[in-house]
Amino acid sequence: KAHAEVLRRAGLALPMGQEVARLLYTDDDDDPCTLNPSTFGDALGFACPDTFTGLYKLEVVVESEGPSEEHDASGSGRPEVALDELGPDLCTAALQELNRFGADLDPRKLVPRLASAALRIIQEVELPML
Repeated sequence: KAHAEVLRRAGLALPMGQEVARLLYTDDDDDPCTLNPSTFGDALGFACPDTFTGLYKLEVVVESEGPSEEHDASGSGRPEVALDELGPDLCTAALQELNRFGADLDPRKLVPRLASAALRIIQEVELPML
């Protein structure tokens, strides 16, 4: 469901007349990987948390096919779409996928690490209310 929504919204980001040929994300070796329903869970492992919003961002490159627009500044036909720009429904679906991805984690090991990371963020932000 989440992949279909990313695909749909990527199509909306393309110029008129172009269609999504392929969605790509980058793995930890900086290799482009095809984003499809079977790789969606793996791709979410490369999503990065936004320091300010707390949302996870996954940069996706859209390869398109069809007539190109002459005023495309990059000439690549590959606009980038950030996961957090795709709306709350997609973020909810991605979060559900992340939850499924981490279903076998031991919370006794995870919670102290999360608490430590949260304290570091609070110290870095330096907001008196925190």
